[in-house]
Amino acid sequence: TYRIPSLSTDQIDVVSRRSSRDCDRDRRLPKETRALVTNDQMVHMAMSLPETEEQDHWGHPGFRVGEHIYAVLWPKERIAILKLSQDDQHALLSMDPYTFTADQWAEQGWTKILLKGITANDLQDQLERAWRQSN
Repeated sequence: TYRIPSLSTDQIDVVSRRSSRDCDRDRRLPKETRALVTNDQMVHMAMSLPETEEQDHWGHPGFRVGEHIYAVLWPKERIAILKLSQDDQHALLSMDPYTFTADQWAEQGWTKILLKGITANDLQDQLERAWRQSN
């Protein structure tokens, strides 16, 4: 099991600012009342970003710009895996460890997102961040 390093005081400040600034307003609602993101919505969001191509990645739909993969969808598990900056990854893992998790690829920024725990607006924001990283 990969263990996420503890956050520094500076990183905690980033988490605090981001959690209030970047999260969709729906985050204040109980999870069961939020709109859930479907696999089709996730694919549509990724494909709407410029120059994105869908290509198989180890049996799963992968989304890339050129040679750089920025997102993978595991449709059966309803999980999106995005390549984010370390700061963004730490912020998400700190905000909601149920929805956002990491594994052995965490050091490269790969972050798992449970689609039933995120709103469409929040996922769109994270996809755009991952897409920008890939350029």
